[in-house]
Amino acid sequence: MGCCIFLLLGGCTMSFAQTNTSPAQKIYQKALVALDEQKTKDCITLLQEAIQKDPQFIDPLLTLFQVYLDNKKYTLAIPLFDQAKKIDSITTAPYVIKQAMAYASLGDYGKAKNIITSFSSTEKKNATMASKAQLTLEACNFALSHPSSPDITIQNAGDSVNTEAAEYFPYFASKDSILYFMRRKNSRREDFYTSHLLPNGFTKSILLADSINDADKKGSVSFLPDMQTLYFAADYPEQGYGRYDIYKSVFQNHKWSAPKNLGYQINTDYWDSAPSISPDGKALYFASNRPGGYGGIDLYVAYKNDQGVWEEASNVGEQINTAGDEQTPFIHADNQTLYFSSTGWPGFGGADFYVSRKKIDGTWSKPINLGSPINTFDNEGSIAVANNGKDAYIASDRSDSRGGLDIYKITLSKETQGNIKWYVSGEIRDAQTKKGISSDIEILDASDHSSIFKLGADTTGQL
Repeated sequence: MGCCIFLLLGGCTMSFAQTNTSPAQKIYQKALVALDEQKTKDCITLLQEAIQKDPQFIDPLLTLFQVYLDNKKYTLAIPLFDQAKKIDSITTAPYVIKQAMAYASLGDYGKAKNIITSFSSTEKKNATMASKAQLTLEACNFALSHPSSPDITIQNAGDSVNTEAAEYFPYFASKDSILYFMRRKNSRREDFYTSHLLPNGFTKSILLADSINDADKKGSVSFLPDMQTLYFAADYPEQGYGRYDIYKSVFQNHKWSAPKNLGYQINTDYWDSAPSISPDGKALYFASNRPGGYGGIDLYVAYKNDQGVWEEASNVGEQINTAGDEQTPFIHADNQTLYFSSTGWPGFGGADFYVSRKKIDGTWSKPINLGSPINTFDNEGSIAVANNGKDAYIASDRSDSRGGLDIYKITLSKETQGNIKWYVSGEIRDAQTKKGISSDIEILDASDHSSIFKLGADTTGQL
């Protein structure tokens, strides 16, 4: 935001010299102070007062335009730019691309494309704007050729889950109908929360009070099907190899064990995060910015050998990774459908969600965009798909969010759904004593006796 203010001030030096003591200018200066102190509501009120005092004063118009954009209030921002452009089309030229992007964010890709294709010669000379214009135009062309799917639904998870804070990194445990997610109340603290899905909606979310919440900064979570083993990313300076590492915790004696670093075969001196464990526990997918990838952040996978030891992680490959950023992988319960976000594949703008399926030879199919209205012109964050392959949960910042990122429940289109997988639940008890028995169970394919997945009963015999 500081950069935007600098540009605005730099473009209005003459205005300051001419109206330095005007009532509108004094109010505008107060607005800039409020903006610098991150008092957004006060800033907006003062900017509106300055505009009312002097409708021809372009500086507060452009500043309020930018403030509304930063807060995703696009319908309020667009008229301000139109008003400013009537006053001075030269001063507003560098901001035309932002107007186009605002329309794209509202889903009006046709209007956004028209603005870009009608750029003036002055606007085309701005290298930064030209680059943004090209990316926006590509998003517009993609969106206009990929209309919204009637199969897709999207709904805010509601006030029991979402708050004025940011909620993200959802994980839905189909076995128990529990939603796990991260909540960030300030820039220094992130915590895991849970909420149960009942027929009438989610229960009020509660803090997961356990050792896995010890670190201030954490990443996404992933469970084995028995819900007794948890993988997650966190920043533990005393245990980590780098800024973020991947850890494992086991549920024992009614609590989660102290997190254990997965070691150098998976973690590096760089950023390693967003783990997703396969249902058989033999493959761990994650994102990393380590050197040697195809882009800034790539997807990697590590496999567990027959001795139960993780082998060195390897890049998933160029079938998935691009020169952009690939993040937040989620391997579905069918163990062959991989969901992830990417800025490198063609899409609606920003980071979109995609799906790819593992072929018989182990390679991956060409990623498919999950489509609109799941993906938008803005960035989509993280995704988790339920065992039924149809329902999913995402983190996104939309017009109906309670504050920043919220958790949304979506229905995937037929072509992007995972295969339906059922879960096993029950109890293992001693036939004579009737007491629960801790034991391991392996589910085999009836045709060839190959392992599908393993699960274990805890000390009470619960699966």
